[in-house]
Order: sequence, then C-alpha cells, then structure tokens
Amino acid sequence: MVRLTRKAKLERCKRFLATSAQGLGLALRRGPHNASGQRRDCAGRALPFSSHDALRAYANLIAEPLVSSLIMPMALLSLIAMPFGLEAWPLKAPGFGIGLMVGVAKWVAGWPGAVSVLPQISGTALVLMVLGGLWLCLWQTSARAFGLVIAAVGLALVPMASGLTC
Repeated sequence: MVRLTRKAKLERCKRFLATSAQGLGLALRRGPHNASGQRRDCAGRALPFSSHDALRAYANLIAEPLVSSLIMPMALLSLIAMPFGLEAWPLKAPGFGIGLMVGVAKWVAGWPGAVSVLPQISGTALVLMVLGGLWLCLWQTSARAFGLVIAAVGLALVPMASGLTC
C-alpha cells in the first residue's frame, strides 16, 4: 500500500472536487475563466449560471412531443420486456429520440439571440438575498417584513445586464 503525503492528498482532493463540479455543470469561476482555465465564450460553451437561454421555450415545444410520444413509451416497453431479455430493441427508439432532442437543442441554440451572457452575481448580493429569504421564513411577527428590506438590498447589489448576446 502506498502512503500519500499530505500535499498529494490535497492535490487529489482538489482534482476530485474540480472534476465533480465540472461534471455537474457547476464549474467554479474566477473572472472570465472557468475552473479549467478556459475562457467563457458564446459558442455553446457558456457556463449555465452566467447565461440565459431566451429561446428555451421553443426548443421545449419541439422536443416535448418526442419525449411524450416516443422516448417515454418505448422506455416503459423496455422495462416490461427486460425480464424476458427483450429490452434491446425497445431501447433503440429512446436512443434515437434522445439524439433528435439533442439535435433540436443544438439547432435552437444556433439561432441568433438564443443565448444572452449575464453578469455574475457577487457573493455579498447572494448572501443578502438568502438571508432576507430566511428572515421572511423564520420570523412570524411583524418584524418579518425586515427580510424584504434585506433581500431588496441584496437585489440592488446585483449588476444590471448589459444586453450582451451571442
């Protein structure tokens, strides 16, 4: 058994946390770069918490019938066929439907004005908004209205969007 030094353990822990955060789409940001040092851009690689998908509803209008009429029924059929070892052919249809869904998402994301880059919320603003919400939830007297003031101060610290679109 190999014994790791404290520095090696910390490095392993940092790598694990970074890959876990990126896998969940929660890349830790430092300025205009994400955790892996890549610049954020508008070519479909904008981080989920710094962008707004203005045309998401159109993509859902196109993709939801695929989910309702093809993907879910065939997934259910594959579950029913699984005890008999016949799940392979019903699983091909959901795979095809998911491929179509991804294609629709890429197609809609390519439309002009599909993604807007938003400014990052400061930690202070986020903490104030959360504390204001907690104050509203926890107090049951008239002092609960002070939570609105705290949340409003946090909201006022949020930078206004400059209308940047990709």
